[in-house]
Amino acid sequence: MFWDQSWLAFSVFFETAQWIVLPVAVLAALTIVPRRRVFLHAVVITIVASFALKLFFQQDRPCVLEPALVPCPADFGLPSIHAALSGLFFMATLGSRWAWLVFPLAVLVAYSRVFLNVHTPEQVIAGFALAVVVYLMTWLYVQRKEAAKK
Repeated sequence: MFWDQSWLAFSVFFETAQWIVLPVAVLAALTIVPRRRVFLHAVVITIVASFALKLFFQQDRPCVLEPALVPCPADFGLPSIHAALSGLFFMATLGSRWAWLVFPLAVLVAYSRVFLNVHTPEQVIAGFALAVVVYLMTWLYVQRKEAAKK
């Protein structure tokens, strides 16, 4: 019972306070990520790409057919932006001592999306995959640009 209520509170917090959590998480990440420039670019690209992919795929959320534990968001479900950004935070901390802490948090945030029934597991996995691809492509771009300056 305690676990269920605690998990629900955690999940709902990341659902309802997202416009507070995102800026705080980005600012906190900037203090711990080793590649800040790559991270900031990747955050912007991930957000824009996520909304574009939602419009492209137009895949409904599971809460359209079955009730969710929170009000069903009005936008499409693929990919999960929460999963994408939490995956991006993890990617940005790779190589630092913080990765061991960020990874379980990223998994918990992603799982909360399925737990609340606002995303399917596939939508969450797509969000994580988007984060990996965007981060690696951004890192390669920045590396090449910096190498060209030398």
